[in-house]
Amino acid sequence: MTPQRASLLPVNFEIIVFLRANRKSWDANTLMSLDVDDTDDN
Repeated sequence: MTPQRASLLPVNFEIIVFLRANRKSWDANTLMSLDVDDTDDN
């Protein structure tokens, strides 16, 4: 395991794997158009 992967939070790793598996469904413009919710769920 690379140091970069070891330092990733599990949720971020899951997002990367999901996006790579579904690459046909999105592009950079799709991601840039997302409205990120900055609220904390805690």
